[in-house]
Amino acid sequence: MRTSFFSLAALPIVVLTGCGGGGAGGTGSGGTGGHPPPVMPTATVVGMTGGAVTSSDGKLALSIPAGAVGGNVTITTEAATPPADGAVGTVYEIGPSGTQFAMPVTLTLHYTATDVTGMPESSLRVATFAGGSWQILPGAVVDTQAKTVSGVTTHLSPYAIVAEAAGKTCATVQGTSLCDAPNAGPGGGGGAPTCTAQTCASATNEAV
Repeated sequence: MRTSFFSLAALPIVVLTGCGGGGAGGTGSGGTGGHPPPVMPTATVVGMTGGAVTSSDGKLALSIPAGAVGGNVTITTEAATPPADGAVGTVYEIGPSGTQFAMPVTLTLHYTATDVTGMPESSLRVATFAGGSWQILPGAVVDTQAKTVSGVTTHLSPYAIVAEAAGKTCATVQGTSLCDAPNAGPGGGGGAPTCTAQTCASATNEAV
C-alpha cells in the first residue's frame, strides 16, 4: 500500500512539470519576438473614380488614379512565395493577376533597416516577376526617411523590392541622409535640405 501511495503521489508532479514546460513554450511562440505580423489577404473594390489599396501589414500601397479601370474591380493583396531569389522583404501577389490598367498606377512598398542590411538604400527598386526574372518598374522613387520604394505599372502580378545594380535604372532618391545640409544664415537660420534627383541614360518612361 505504501509503495502504491508514493507512486500515485509522484504522478501529479510529473504532469505539472509537463504543463509548466508547455506553458513557457506557448508564451514564447505567442509573443511577437520581433517578427512582423503575418500578411492576411485583403480585398478592396476600386471603381472608375480610382482609389487606394493597402495590404494588411501596411507595407504595400497601390494608388489607382481615376479612369484607370472601366468599372468596379476587386483588387486583392496577399503574401506570395518568392518566385526567385533577390526579393528584399515580403513578396506580394496583387490580383486579379493580369489585370490591365488604362493608365499607370503607383505601387509603394515599405522596407526596414533589417531588410536592407549590407546594401545601399539608393539601389532599391520595385520589381515584378515576369518571363522568369525580376523586371524593374520605371518611375522609381526611394525615400530613405520614410523607408519606401515606389514605381509605376499598368498591370497586376507578383511584386517585391529588389536591389538593382548601380546605374542600370534611374531613381529619384529622397531623404536627408543623402541630401546636402541646409545653409545656415545669420542668426542661425537655414534653408531646407535639398536633394538632387539621380538620372541614368538607360531610364525608360514606359510602365512595365
